[in-house]
Amino acid sequence: MSRTPVGELPDWPRMLGREEAARYLGVSDDVFDQEVRAGLWPPALRRGARGGRLTWDRLALDRAADRASGLDQPAFDQGLEARATARAVAKEATMAAIDAYGTGRRKR
Repeated sequence: MSRTPVGELPDWPRMLGREEAARYLGVSDDVFDQEVRAGLWPPALRRGARGGRLTWDRLALDRAADRASGLDQPAFDQGLEARATARAVAKEATMAAIDAYGTGRRKR
């Protein structure tokens, strides 16, 4: 499998065929098939009039990748929330300090 430069990557559609899904995940078609069989990726959705077109939901692949890498863990989410809260508190403290400085200045 050859690497595609990032600038040449497509705007990914929501539903991906087998080759697109493998490329989206950065693996060969054969490796993708093995990983689907192993349960790492969700099973295909059958589409089309006769159900012969196999597709994978890109967002389901993203969720599976998050699970595989630990990004769906509550601790990760709590860490993000804690950092956001800390930023908000720091901003509020900074604004209060600016206000206090502005009102506490001596007039000349």
